[in-house]
Amino acid sequence: MKLPIAPLPTTSPIISTTIGTAQPRATVALITNAHDDALDIVAAPAFCAEDEPDPPQIIEGILFRGAKMVLAGPSKSRKTWNLSDLALSVAFGQPWCGFQTRASTVIYVNLEIAQFSYRKRLRLICAGRGFDLTANPPLCLWNRRGKDNEIAQLAVRIRRQAARLGADLIIIDPIYKTYGDREENSNTEMAQLLNELEKLAHDTGAAVLIAAHFPKGNLTGRDAIDRVAGASVFGRDPDTLLVMTPHEQPDAFTVSPILRDFPPQPEIVIQWTNFHFQRIAADPKSIQGRDHKSASASAQPATTYLIGSHRKLFCMMPPFAFNRSFPEESEVIQHITETLAEHGKDTSKAIAVFNYMRKSDRAIIVFDSRLKKWKGCDYLDA
Repeated sequence: MKLPIAPLPTTSPIISTTIGTAQPRATVALITNAHDDALDIVAAPAFCAEDEPDPPQIIEGILFRGAKMVLAGPSKSRKTWNLSDLALSVAFGQPWCGFQTRASTVIYVNLEIAQFSYRKRLRLICAGRGFDLTANPPLCLWNRRGKDNEIAQLAVRIRRQAARLGADLIIIDPIYKTYGDREENSNTEMAQLLNELEKLAHDTGAAVLIAAHFPKGNLTGRDAIDRVAGASVFGRDPDTLLVMTPHEQPDAFTVSPILRDFPPQPEIVIQWTNFHFQRIAADPKSIQGRDHKSASASAQPATTYLIGSHRKLFCMMPPFAFNRSFPEESEVIQHITETLAEHGKDTSKAIAVFNYMRKSDRAIIVFDSRLKKWKGCDYLDA
């Protein structure tokens, strides 16, 4: 016999009926939080009956206002130039890399480039794009090189300025300057950082955009979403991920859009021209390092070296540090190299093996946030 489902209450339940008695502070907080949570819970029929318009699109077909976006690419791929061009394009309401933009107020938080150098970059981009800064576009620059930029503290400051300026788009570059003591390869610690960015977007209503980098080596064998360095959440958390992969043409990149709230977009190719990127007519599949061998030759799996006995070899690995700036010199990479050599495996794949084993769905090695080191999943501290 099926029991009837009780309807959701239309009023908050009575939690306390004590009148005239001072309630403990914890009890008052509990009641308040319970009431706030109840306001967030909506019955599905009522939720679906609501008619809510889509937010404005900052980049047409790519980015809504209030969403999060990551632009990912290899080191020295001119990501800061491209983000600066995007900031100017949005402020002027002009196309960026072939995508239409909506004229909007932009805050660009520059954490790395010296002011005199960044000023030159903006002038060069404007000259190349034909932008006239005397038209007073709504682009505001916040140069914070050399200051305390830990994300939780920085987000408080950005909220105030975004409210004052009415920001529609906030660009923070580079994001690693906001890590503080966080470890880039820790999913837990990077999720904390990305949650701060999500709260920033929620509280301000602005889109929040950052850049991410690739690890070293040939990454063409990986899906675009897995080419981002560090914790895997960088590729999975944003609402919009644009991945720049080096193209066979000089100074060109294939851009792969990975979108949560828009229909799929085709890959495009952009090329560096006159201090900015322009979309060109080229085959997006012609990327550097892609194997062009025959189908029979490519039928052999390229990553068989990653399967097999790695769990057995490394599940008891003691803690070792990883240096993201010089990965080959890291303690953990050196240990993996030595262990592979001892068991007759290919030592040139040490970094690839490390990246494979640290993935959350493998978890052969895990990050110890207390030690700031990587260790085997079954290793027990003494």
